[in-house]
Amino acid sequence: MGACMNSILEAVIVVSVLSYTMILVVVLACWKPRTLLARSPRPNLEIGLTVVIAARNESATLEAGLRSLLSQAGVRRVIVVDDHSTDDTKAIVESIAIEDSRVCCLPAPALPPDWIGKSHALHFGANQVETPFLLFTDADVVFGPGVLATAVDHMHANRLDHLGGHFFIDCRSVAEEICAPVLALSSALVLFGTANTQGASTGAFNLVSTAFYRSSGGHEPVKCAIVDDVALARHLKAMGANSSFVAMREHLKVRLFVGFKGFTDAVARSAVPFLQWGGGIACGVAVLCMALALLPVASVLATTVLLLALPSDAQNTFPLYAGLLPLLIGLCLTSLSRPFHNARARFQICFPVALFLMAASVFRAAAAKLRGRPVTWRGRVYSTCARKLTVPSFDNRQPETAPWKL
Repeated sequence: MGACMNSILEAVIVVSVLSYTMILVVVLACWKPRTLLARSPRPNLEIGLTVVIAARNESATLEAGLRSLLSQAGVRRVIVVDDHSTDDTKAIVESIAIEDSRVCCLPAPALPPDWIGKSHALHFGANQVETPFLLFTDADVVFGPGVLATAVDHMHANRLDHLGGHFFIDCRSVAEEICAPVLALSSALVLFGTANTQGASTGAFNLVSTAFYRSSGGHEPVKCAIVDDVALARHLKAMGANSSFVAMREHLKVRLFVGFKGFTDAVARSAVPFLQWGGGIACGVAVLCMALALLPVASVLATTVLLLALPSDAQNTFPLYAGLLPLLIGLCLTSLSRPFHNARARFQICFPVALFLMAASVFRAAAAKLRGRPVTWRGRVYSTCARKLTVPSFDNRQPETAPWKL
């Protein structure tokens, strides 16, 4: 093998090692997840909580989530807004409502122009709330024992207006175990990294003071946001909310996606906020993900080729093994996400596969944006609409006020 090829392979190794070393330093500097400590709430704590769920064709997962909510202390009411489902979602909710009167199923009104279906359903459900606290969650989330009482106690203790929670990914296939570490790491980095300055939340857990939510306009200011949970948290923060974001570990469990196809769909949806800055930004994110996927593989291949090309009496081969560092650093990075999923450690070595799929998904979303195609989500097609703050549209229902606001 010629000297020129050797130089190229060595350059690949150097670039890969430097890139991943820099990423490791940045991630470790920014990695500051905060965990909601599981503890018993204070005696005589008045929780006063209503849960609102927007459900669209959720018959496969809805029952387990509802029963986990009904087992929580302090849940006065669970409002499920049936967002025009075509499966047995409504029948399941009504059967549980017969067993427990705290559950009610409301049909979502016709979708007005410029509204995303989920945001409209949540806004409509929130209109029925009379308790001081309001939790928005997804239909497929399973809550651990006592987590809601602990969360409300945390809000009381810290005088919060809003509390967002990071989910725990429940993996049930090899494809999900391959992708979960990368998705959990990236979401935790973005959300915890922006929580203090911009606000953060997930669809699994958006707990807010009802009075503050209404005074801020509810979901109406974010009515056209595809990633409605983060948009709502950032709007509340912009309106002056005392907000916090915590990791809830296995107490907030959700099967976030199903297989590789579900992973790519979830990433494409999450890329929508980047598309609002222009297709170029999204393409830049995709190129970064693709580089991160290819560099460790290229580095290992370059190391292998150089080692095989060495003469049998070569004395110093140690520098060549540096080409394995990007792969090892990637394993270290994905291991940081262990508190956010139940994927087995053996599948972490496949992180370049997940990064490649992530890059392809962002490219797909960017291409759709550049071609002027509308966004499709949950069986609905949405055109791009401008965000604007509108006058809150609630009825005269007055919630009880949080104790520290009195």
